Amino acid sequence: MKTVLLAIVLICFAQQVEACSCGPVSRIKQKDLVNAELIFIGKLVRIDSLDLSDRRLVFEVISAIKTNGAKQLSVVTGYGNGDCGLDVELGQEWYIFAEPREGNARAMMCGRSFLMSQTTALVGSYTGYDDAAMEAYSAQIRRVALEIRYAKKHLPK
Repeated sequence: MKTVLLAIVLICFAQQVEACSCGPVSRIKQKDLVNAELIFIGKLVRIDSLDLSDRRLVFEVISAIKTNGAKQLSVVTGYGNGDCGLDVELGQEWYIFAEPREGNARAMMCGRSFLMSQTTALVGSYTGYDDAAMEAYSAQIRRVALEIRYAKKHLPK
């Protein structure tokens, strides 16, 4: 009987936990730009599995901020959800801020990378989200715009 009671108590008070949780993104600094491998806005055109934990995302560059000049760029990320990888779908437009890790340009959920198209649509037309959520999305768009402006001003020509 004690086991059943304990099971009921544990089920009633269980909380959902995610392996990856992000804090606020700090204001961009010159060292962030220097340390970044790639900064661009791009449309996701291909997703390749690399192994059980990583995949390669291939983007068609829309706006190059810090790149090697290629029309397509790739970054490595996890599969999304609890592993801190970007949760992506083909055709989405992303602001990618990738840092060098393990020999690859890597973009993670808790970094500066950001889904552009979904956020723009959410802010552009109210879809039932509460005011706090709308303000958060609006703040993200402002942050990206400021980062792009800052990067273009402070990166070597």
